[in-house]
Amino acid sequence: MKKGLQIAKEYFAKGYSPIPIKYRAKQPAIANWTNVKITNENIDHYFNGKDTNFGFLLGDGLIDIDIDDSRILDLAKKVLPEAGVIFGRPSKPSSHYLYDSDHQETKRFTYKNKTLIEIRSQGCQTVVPPSVHPEGEEISWERHDNLTTISSGELTKKVGLLAFAALMLEFYPTNAGQRHDICDAITGLLLRGNYDPYIIDTTVNFIAKVSGDEEHLQRSKANTIQRNLKENKKVLGLPTLKKLLDLKDADVNKICEFLQVKKVDKVEPLQFISYFDNITKPIPKP
Repeated sequence: MKKGLQIAKEYFAKGYSPIPIKYRAKQPAIANWTNVKITNENIDHYFNGKDTNFGFLLGDGLIDIDIDDSRILDLAKKVLPEAGVIFGRPSKPSSHYLYDSDHQETKRFTYKNKTLIEIRSQGCQTVVPPSVHPEGEEISWERHDNLTTISSGELTKKVGLLAFAALMLEFYPTNAGQRHDICDAITGLLLRGNYDPYIIDTTVNFIAKVSGDEEHLQRSKANTIQRNLKENKKVLGLPTLKKLLDLKDADVNKICEFLQVKKVDKVEPLQFISYFDNITKPIPKP
């Protein structure tokens, strides 16, 4: 088994900024860790043979998508851009995705004081393999290749969609009745948020399936609903979703925050052209 110093040097050579973490913990083992500059010359001072966990300083291009809600782990594999660096632990596999990004702000997506998913960046560190989680599980790499580059905008949009899916799992009905309209409203909302139809169908199908909807395969209709939008036909959206799921204003605000959409989601009225518009007025008598 490799010693801590050797592992730290390998991480340093790959361009990461490794820091020592207390063994079987998440807290850094050094004070003022955000300002400590570990170099090839002093790295042996910090990784000195003691049992240790390993952390990466985040920011300056390195970000960590930390998935707290285990229910959306499978959806993340389909929604997030393909990542070259993924790790997790047995009870939460593929729960951390590392990317190279211009995103600077650490952002938590929360609901009722519970973190669903988090974009972790400047001022944070993440505990990486081969470390031991406080609960005793080994943290291990599931993929450890080159970092995938992703823009801040795309990153925030897709992580927000995952948070939205987690939120919908709180409300999606377990009994049949209005699921058809609920899924159409979710689809209309996401189309107005400029999400890709394939990703929308994947997300709607996931929400329905995880919620026990036996007709989940029939809920994917993004292409049809997108045509209706383009043809200016009636398309359900956020107002319908609020009504059918009995959402509170705070819930609607969370949806808008996650998806970066406006709170007012008006359905565009149908446009009718009257044949009277083409009838010329009679010429008045002299």
